[in-house]
Amino acid sequence: MKKIGLLCLALVLALGTLGAAYAAWTDTVVMEQTVNTGTLEVGIFAVQQHIEEKDICTVDVRHGAFKFDKLVDPVPITALFDPGVHPFYESATIAIGNFYPSFYILEDFVIGVGGTVPVKLKVTPTIVDPNGVYDNMTINWVIYKISEGVEEQLAAGSGVARPEFDMIVTMLEGLQLHGCEVIIIYLDKYLEQTAPQGATASLTLRVEAIQYNKYPNG
Repeated sequence: MKKIGLLCLALVLALGTLGAAYAAWTDTVVMEQTVNTGTLEVGIFAVQQHIEEKDICTVDVRHGAFKFDKLVDPVPITALFDPGVHPFYESATIAIGNFYPSFYILEDFVIGVGGTVPVKLKVTPTIVDPNGVYDNMTINWVIYKISEGVEEQLAAGSGVARPEFDMIVTMLEGLQLHGCEVIIIYLDKYLEQTAPQGATASLTLRVEAIQYNKYPNG
C-alpha cells in the first residue's frame, strides 16, 4: 500500500507539470483616439468711395496686421468692391479730413470668419463727439450676410447718424457667423449744413468674436 500511494502522488505531480506547458487562448483589441482642435479667427477690411464737387477732401483707409485671405462672392449691388478673394486684417480705419456739407462718402466694412468654429459677435461702441458732428450727419446703411454663395439683407436704416449707429450695434450684437460667412456693413454718410466747423468726431466699434456656445446668455 505504501508503494501504491507514492506512485499515485508522483503521477499527479507529473500531470500538473505537463499542464503548465499549454498556453491559454487569447485575443486583443486596440482603442485609439485622434483629436484635431478647431480654429477661431475673424478679420475685417474696409473700402471707401467719395463724391464731392471739388477734390479738397481727404479720405484715408488704413488696415492693421494681415490675418487671412477669404473669398467673398457674391457681393451686393451696393458693394464698393468686386467679388473675389480679399485680404482680411485685424483692424480697419477710415479717416476723413476736411469733411464739409454736400460731400458724400460711401463705406464698406466687411467682417469675415477665417476659422472653423462658429462665433457670435459682441460689439462695444465708443463715440467721441463733443461738438455734435454725428448729430448733424445723416447716414443710410445696410447690413448684408453672405453665406455659401447666397446674399441676404439683414437690416437697413436711414436717419441721423448717432441713433442709427445704435441700431447698427443692436443688429450686430449676438449675430452668429460660420466659417463660410461674411458680414458687409454699407454706410452712406452726408454732412448737414448745420454741422459745426473745425470739429472732430470718432466712432469705434470693437467687435469681439466669441465661441458661439460661450456667448453670454446663450
